[in-house]
Amino acid sequence: MKKISLFSLLLAFSLQTSAAQETIGFTNPDEVHHLLNYRLPTWGYDLLYLDFDGSFSSVNQFNDTRNRNTFGRLAPNYQYYRESEGLIIDGRASLPLNMSRSSTKTANDVESSTREFDAMLSAQADGKYYIEELIFAVGQAEINVNTNRRTTDGDNQAEQFRRLADTRVAIGVGAGYGRVRNVTPVIRALRFNERLNALNAGSLNEGQIQDLASVFAQRTGYTRVYNRPNRHFWDEISNTAPDLLGNMNFYDAYYLSETLMESTGQRYEGWDGTGQVFVDRQSYSEKRETDGNTTMDTEQSSTQLGLNLAGRFFHNLSLEQMVSVRANLGFGLYFPDEGDSEGLFLAGIELGHLYNITDRILVQSAISNNYERFGSGDDSFSYRVFRINSSVTYFIEDNVNVFATISYRNDKEDFGNGDRSRSDFGINVGLRYYFLNSLARY
Repeated sequence: MKKISLFSLLLAFSLQTSAAQETIGFTNPDEVHHLLNYRLPTWGYDLLYLDFDGSFSSVNQFNDTRNRNTFGRLAPNYQYYRESEGLIIDGRASLPLNMSRSSTKTANDVESSTREFDAMLSAQADGKYYIEELIFAVGQAEINVNTNRRTTDGDNQAEQFRRLADTRVAIGVGAGYGRVRNVTPVIRALRFNERLNALNAGSLNEGQIQDLASVFAQRTGYTRVYNRPNRHFWDEISNTAPDLLGNMNFYDAYYLSETLMESTGQRYEGWDGTGQVFVDRQSYSEKRETDGNTTMDTEQSSTQLGLNLAGRFFHNLSLEQMVSVRANLGFGLYFPDEGDSEGLFLAGIELGHLYNITDRILVQSAISNNYERFGSGDDSFSYRVFRINSSVTYFIEDNVNVFATISYRNDKEDFGNGDRSRSDFGINVGLRYYFLNSLARY
């Protein structure tokens, strides 16, 4: 019977629907202790895979001109993730290699061809290690190396060669105090329990809710590791409460699976502050040749070195509302490829609010201001970005589906004795009204 119930869950979750979902709300929206009691599960995954694709096309035109195109791509990828209360590591690396060749031959046997090669190495890693309950060390590294080579030659034309290279290396290390947890899995588990109650199938206890949240937290791992992730995921879900989920019909199974379709937003709880020393170096080069003679050979580079202080605060006023504050303050030096070093100043703040009434309405709003300044006095350059964003989706069952987003952005640049600014304002509103929606059986 348990296998039949599990099959029902898997089949139900694999289906997609645009139909309305019944809103049942939270029975006790003030019970935020579920969020405070949540602890990150100990889990992780490793993923190494290789993507390959290629194509060839040949086209003969009406004027006897023939075009041929060949493309090949080889892309190894690696992902590493570990999560627990004491350690969080997220790393990934990829190296896509793209090769292409296109050629043209006219009816008079005049040929021309273009060969191109791209290599894009990208590797990044973030890590946080808790030395004690609220004291942690943090580090991050990012490397991006992009190169492009293009050669064009043919009859009655000069051979053209172009090489572009763009490199960035960024490293940051530091320490912090406090703890922020992603409690979205707990919200999912509580929504699952509300649906279970609505089916009169029983209720999960505190331990089962926390176990269920741990499984929801690992959802990303299931989708990335397994070819049939829903099978393994829902099997683990059923193990959290086998006495309640062991005997269900298709409708009940589908109703529970809709938990993952609800718009809950990303929910966090806690606060922390970090101080990081960072180094960020970027370089760019371009070289061009015509028949072996260099016509352009340029290089540019810059380095940023400094200290960045950042803080975060997230608090769930209830199971339906969350407020957040993010802020950072940075000092350092900017070293251009030519000229003297300049002062570097960074500052930013963001205030956010999330209001979630189950699957009926989700409102997310944020206001932020970010500021960067290089140099000082008349030789300084500053850049400020001010944003306001708000989005809402409201659903009236079987009748109206309304969504709206509003955004405002103001960019301002100050350089020496001059300045310029730009503002963008936008509203996007959508409405669907059902005049008739019925199912007829004959």
